[in-house]
Amino acid sequence: MSNVPDGAQVDPTGQWWWDETNQKWNPVEGGGGGGGGGDAGSGDAGGQGSPAFDFDQNGLLISPENSPVESANEPLKASFSVCNTGTAAGSAHVVLWIDGQDQNISWDSPELQPGQCTAPNDGYIHDIPGQTEGRHKFEVFADPPGPYGGWTSNEIDVGPPESQ
Repeated sequence: MSNVPDGAQVDPTGQWWWDETNQKWNPVEGGGGGGGGGDAGSGDAGGQGSPAFDFDQNGLLISPENSPVESANEPLKASFSVCNTGTAAGSAHVVLWIDGQDQNISWDSPELQPGQCTAPNDGYIHDIPGQTEGRHKFEVFADPPGPYGGWTSNEIDVGPPESQ
């Protein structure tokens, strides 16, 4: 692991390390993780590998569309970056859940090479329905999931409606 800086996060497969400065996954020289190396035991006789996706270390940020604070019933937006932690190029399908319920809100990434990351077009998924006052849990799931599970979440407190 000669190209991995001291203290850098390495994925569970041992194939990728997180470059905090450039906010991207990089291949580990001579990586392969769980012994044996290469594609042994992966079921990929052709050696082509497969894409897999995880979220970067910034996780999921939920913020209001049009005001400085989250207020009841105000539309929201979600910000995240998804990274290809797999061994082949591919696209991620990301879905958003709120309070344990699928909201039928999704986003598909462009094709990403292994180690590449991207965010939705302007950095956000827009027009997430406003929520009632109180605490709400937001989750995003990437498919196909990577070694970190292809999942991240955030909880926010939504305040009372803004006065008109």
